[in-house]
Amino acid sequence: MGTKTCNTCNEIKKANVDNFTINNLLASILRNFVLQYKQFITDQSKINIILIGGIPKKILILKTLFEFYYPKNKIKINSGNIENTHLGMIKYLENKFKK
Repeated sequence: MGTKTCNTCNEIKKANVDNFTINNLLASILRNFVLQYKQFITDQSKINIILIGGIPKKILILKTLFEFYYPKNKIKINSGNIENTHLGMIKYLENKFKK
């Protein structure tokens, strides 16, 4: 996949106390959201990362951030129409009420 460039990613890295803005704060939150998974993603057996749920669908920059911070991985956003939470609830209820 190679090294990706990301202007937003580079701006996040430059944020500090001297140039603090609301945009820097929000960018830092997104950066930390992505980096919190590092311990799970660095395993060489995990090549594909599928972002699921409403957050990646609504905050499209997350895919770009994952590609920037995990360049060896293939990043996809799950395109299913039914939210995974709902699928999990259906599965739970089906198992709970099996006769």
